[in-house]
Amino acid sequence: MKNIYNLLQPDESQAPPTLRDSLDTIKPLFVGEWWNMVIIVITVLINIGTSVATPYIITRAIDGPIANKDIETLGVMAIGLIILFIISAIAAYGQARIMGYVSQRVLFRLRNTVFSSLQSLPIDFFNRNKAGDLISRINNDTNKINQFLSEGVLRFTSLFFSLIGIAVMMLYLNWQLASIVLLLTAIILGITRIVTPYIEGVNKTGLIDQGSLSSEIQEGLTNFNAIVAFQIQDYFQEHFNQISERVYRAKIKTNILNDGIAPLYTFSANIAQIILLIVGIRFIIAGSITIGLLIGFLAYAQKFFEPLRILGSIVGSLQGALAAWARVREIISLESNLITLESDQNTVSNQDELLSFREVSFGYDEEMIIHHMSFVLERGKTYALVGPTGGGKSTTASLMARLYDPQKGTIVFKNKDMRSYSDEERTNGIGFILQEPFLFTGTIGDNLRYGNSALINITDEELIDILQSHQLLELMDTFDNGIATIIENNGISIGQKQIISFIRTLLREPELLILDEATANIDTVTEQRLQTILSQLPDTTTKVIIAHRLNTIKKADQIFFISGGVLTPAEDFDSALNLIQNQEGGS
Repeated sequence: MKNIYNLLQPDESQAPPTLRDSLDTIKPLFVGEWWNMVIIVITVLINIGTSVATPYIITRAIDGPIANKDIETLGVMAIGLIILFIISAIAAYGQARIMGYVSQRVLFRLRNTVFSSLQSLPIDFFNRNKAGDLISRINNDTNKINQFLSEGVLRFTSLFFSLIGIAVMMLYLNWQLASIVLLLTAIILGITRIVTPYIEGVNKTGLIDQGSLSSEIQEGLTNFNAIVAFQIQDYFQEHFNQISERVYRAKIKTNILNDGIAPLYTFSANIAQIILLIVGIRFIIAGSITIGLLIGFLAYAQKFFEPLRILGSIVGSLQGALAAWARVREIISLESNLITLESDQNTVSNQDELLSFREVSFGYDEEMIIHHMSFVLERGKTYALVGPTGGGKSTTASLMARLYDPQKGTIVFKNKDMRSYSDEERTNGIGFILQEPFLFTGTIGDNLRYGNSALINITDEELIDILQSHQLLELMDTFDNGIATIIENNGISIGQKQIISFIRTLLREPELLILDEATANIDTVTEQRLQTILSQLPDTTTKVIIAHRLNTIKKADQIFFISGGVLTPAEDFDSALNLIQNQEGGS
């Protein structure tokens, strides 16, 4: 199985992506942009043509009209240069404008692609990766890529073709002088090639530290109530300062390296100009070249090293973008290990069985949590899972809802392997109410409709009628504006959030309803009202209850005691109580 769980500890057995793999990933982002890219290339070529032609025209002007005092021809050449400059300015504006639109659309697609990839990954992935780091990848890293696409790619392409054009013209004018420039350039590029892997590594480390800082901020703000309650602001501040200091030092190092290439190019350009001037004067004295040719060649050399200086300044940007792309691509290339089987034959003939575990084993990494578990849930019955904390109750419930797949064994739901159902089929058939509810910003009505294809397009009035028919409307009395109540931040209590989560699941009318400490945060009166509603569910609804309040499971048809990942059926409530007491006494 491919290791998709911890981005900070990737599977070393996986080969690094090839250039072709990266290009295959990038191509879909530019769908519909190819004509725009063609226009951009045309404008780049126009700018390059203008840049390459200008020194040559100046050379001819010095050796021709200026030397011969031909003012009329010199005026025509000056007007020609002005026209070239105007065309170049228009082309530069056009390419910048078009590239700006293209880069923003590519950024939009890239972020959607990353977010869609995250949506497809299993719960275990999010258990092993910090939310702050994932947010940093979606926001900061994609923005760094976009900055390079909108500026770096355009400049890099323009500089590349400019260098080729100017090199050809220098060789045409004088190959000896051109060889001096090209030799120095080869030395500079060789040095750059040696140091860029190190720069890329430093950039990637800086991005990882930036993700850690985002994670620290996200976790601290999310749990700030606990920080205040325990008066550990100083600890939080100290821990934040440590990470912030690490980010600061990494950023300083990154900036020094990223900005250190450009001065090398500038220094080399100045040395080249001095050498060219000395050699050129000697050639003039020897009669090998004219003054105009030397001036033109020096202009070409200046134009040749100017792109190299700019190239040096964007090497750091390139390495930063490559490091960001590596982090983003890690997410895009991930695939969920929860694979839907194409087909599955009926595995049992007993229609009373809704769900069964068959020799199921499951664990995280090397630690097994569930050991060879087997049991059957029949339609319409109520089951309770009890046992010590960490014994495997919630993990068993998560396996029932297929938040995870077992490492060994099979889970059968409605006579078929659980893996043969689509996500929509599974979520419509299985309802899962967690101890810690989560609601989205919006109205209560929005949250009740969320993820329910049968309710997504109905009006508030129609939703109220549905709540009334399910005898759930009276639960809205605790909210000032009913289903129109807006939920944001901490505007409602945890108990109220749980009520909404409860109703949201019941409206799906699931065949299997799992309640994982679902009434732990609800007062006794509300809990009794919810228990009454549960008793009015269809007789075919199977309920699985995980609870520490033993009074909530007295009416269960079957109680399972789970400890150490091993399931033991209890004959009755008293037997389950004895198992719990024996476990507590043994511990």
